[in-house]
Amino acid sequence: MMLNQITSAFRILRRRWGFTLLNGAGLAIGMASCLLIGLYVQHELSFDTHHPNAERTYRVVQANTETGRGTSFFGDAALPALESAPGVQTIARVFPSGRDVTVPGADDGPENVFNERDFYFADPTVFDVFAWDVAQGDAQRALDGPNGAVVTIDAAEQYFGDQNPIGQQLRISQNGRTIELTVSAVMAEPNPASHLSPRILAPFDAHAALWGYEPGTTFSSYWYPSNYLYTVLSPNADVEATESAIRTAVDNGRDDASAATYDAQLQRITDIHLYSDLNRDAPGGSPDRVYLFIVIAAFILGIACVNFINLATAQGTERTREVGVRMSIGAGRGQLVRQLLTESLIVSLLAGVVAVILTIGLFPAFQTLIGTEMQPDVYTNPWLWVGVAVVVVFTGIGAGSYPAAILTRLDPSDVLSRRARGLGRGAGLRKSLVVLQFAISAALIVATTIAFQQLQYVESADLGFDDEALISVASRGRYATVKREMESRADIQRVVGTMDTPGTGVGRALQTVFNGEPLPDDAPSYATTYADFGYFEMLDLDIVAGRPFSADYPGDLGRVLPPTDVHFQPYTRDRAVVINESMARSRGWTPEEALGQTVRSVVREGDQIYTDMQGTIVGVVADFHFSALREPIKPLVIYPALTPSLTENVQSANLTTLLVKASSGGSLGQAMSTVREVWHEVLPGEVFEASFVDDRLDALYEEERRTGWLVGTFAGLAIFVACLGLFGLAAFAARQRTKEIGIRKALGASVTSIVRMISSEYVLLVSIAVVVASPVAYLGMSEWLEAFAYRIELGVWPFALAILSMLVVAVLTVGGQALRAARVDPATTLRDE
Repeated sequence: MMLNQITSAFRILRRRWGFTLLNGAGLAIGMASCLLIGLYVQHELSFDTHHPNAERTYRVVQANTETGRGTSFFGDAALPALESAPGVQTIARVFPSGRDVTVPGADDGPENVFNERDFYFADPTVFDVFAWDVAQGDAQRALDGPNGAVVTIDAAEQYFGDQNPIGQQLRISQNGRTIELTVSAVMAEPNPASHLSPRILAPFDAHAALWGYEPGTTFSSYWYPSNYLYTVLSPNADVEATESAIRTAVDNGRDDASAATYDAQLQRITDIHLYSDLNRDAPGGSPDRVYLFIVIAAFILGIACVNFINLATAQGTERTREVGVRMSIGAGRGQLVRQLLTESLIVSLLAGVVAVILTIGLFPAFQTLIGTEMQPDVYTNPWLWVGVAVVVVFTGIGAGSYPAAILTRLDPSDVLSRRARGLGRGAGLRKSLVVLQFAISAALIVATTIAFQQLQYVESADLGFDDEALISVASRGRYATVKREMESRADIQRVVGTMDTPGTGVGRALQTVFNGEPLPDDAPSYATTYADFGYFEMLDLDIVAGRPFSADYPGDLGRVLPPTDVHFQPYTRDRAVVINESMARSRGWTPEEALGQTVRSVVREGDQIYTDMQGTIVGVVADFHFSALREPIKPLVIYPALTPSLTENVQSANLTTLLVKASSGGSLGQAMSTVREVWHEVLPGEVFEASFVDDRLDALYEEERRTGWLVGTFAGLAIFVACLGLFGLAAFAARQRTKEIGIRKALGASVTSIVRMISSEYVLLVSIAVVVASPVAYLGMSEWLEAFAYRIELGVWPFALAILSMLVVAVLTVGGQALRAARVDPATTLRDE
């Protein structure tokens, strides 16, 4: 019986091959889109779930109760709080410390220096927390002494080639001290779906040695070192009780203001990638992006299913006589339902096979488009096959059920006497589904247009500084020599040292008071950066009052007090300070009134002050965007990057970036080559890292750019799938009205009037769809734009574009079928009458 139904289904589908192809193509595209998006969503939701005891593993963070945004790290002083808390099973510190790593040359050969961004100091217990598979050696023993190291297989191949990495030497340096590390273990590459992916791990004793401390030293600071602090709780632990105990112990150990401002909290590691927005967190995923693509996948698959239902319903009007005949010769309702569902499932299954082929073929390109590395073997991903099965069954049964239910309710005598209206009453449903399809497509077009308008706005906005012909170089020392040598070259106009690349954010916020005010524990923190002489002139920043600090005023650098702790920055006094207009306004000053006011900025914890700078405001700079346009311009304090105590061979912690201005009219590529050449002459063996500033500014909006392209791509697919359905419905409508068209032509109707008659109904439906979609798209994109402090005003252009696009698509799709029907000779269509 089943074999007979399958054979009959294939025969019927082959007889209606045109509609079968339209249905199958639409479903295949919808399924493939849904599967690709589903793989991405599954990847994003799977972050850190592969670790042992992931459901019991937490990161201890500091939540800021005032701003709502805290920090992802905790200093060593938090360790006793964890050790005494109930339910804590394992504790592990991980300290991110991207740095240059030197590999000694073999047989007195040249050394190789690598800039390793994924270098971490870690406790041995880190391997009890994370699922990092060890391929060679004993990783925990490697991290239990002062000189061990663990490297990944990929890092071992990069650093040592074909040599056995075990026993190989690595050298790291800091503060004039050098530590030799011996590779004692090799681990496999971390799973891509992990918020932490180290390539080199070194023991904390090596970190202490770099700072001149004895092995085993821990610091009595809740801020230093800036550790990621992880804990695995026991199986029966009460998470809230453990968190409360940790918070209480930390609060008892810190000053009252810090205790009132910061709360120790447990953050589940499986939430870090999508839901953590803490300071010093590595860039993660976006839950909004995941939800957006879930909605898009549902929309595209929904449009494909609507096509299926529409075309199946339309074809059903031609199958009423077939159903009537079958019922009159004894076919039961259940048998007919199974026959119709079998046809639907066969089309769905064939579309599923094509969708899998498309998914596997497009998977590499899809990864490139979204900028995310997912699990490499898509063939063995169980979610792919589960998704295919669910979509095939759901689509086949769901899309075939409605016409099956309607057709099998018809009375055979009415069908055979042509009195049955049956599916003819489904025209209203078909029209509603067409409106739904094109409303979704129109909303996606509006969203894509607005997204690209906003991106164009932020990319072309006036940032308040000149970023033309500007190169940013990571500073490695010998600043004066590098600056002098570069500026001696014809294609380099100027070199200035600073702490932050303008436009990409400011890395520090220091507690700051003015005019000798007391320094309370809760003193406000303001963005603070550092720059050398010539900074304001290079960026063409407008000084609205006073002057910039300048080499013409040697006293601008101030003076240095003897350091109270050799491991932290010395205190400075009498420095020249420049603030921005926002800072002046926040203090209630005009720019002129700000001049001569005194400033004090500190980094401290309780009574321990690590950095203490004092100076006098000599200038006020016009507001400029030192961060991305998502954020409003905030108050800013700028200190000189250098101090009188620094010699040429001492690297200032405040001078981490070189800004290089290429000569006007010269080649930027040649300027970059010159910068690289001078670098290797002055700093042989040091890693050269440089980029064009405008490229770095563009990269700030890479996620929005990728999202825009993805939404645009899937919007195009949604429109294409909807057009397939519209094409089929138009073809069906034209065929149903063949005799009517013949009679009209015989009575003198023109081809144009017939095309207008057939097309007008669908053009009206598409127009209604755009009207329905517009307010939904307006509300959704208004909320999206709220993420930008500086944004476009929503105008009529995106909605006009959606209306025009939808109408053009509808006219071209339906008009072709209408024109074809209108050109048929009436004698051909009416010869049987």
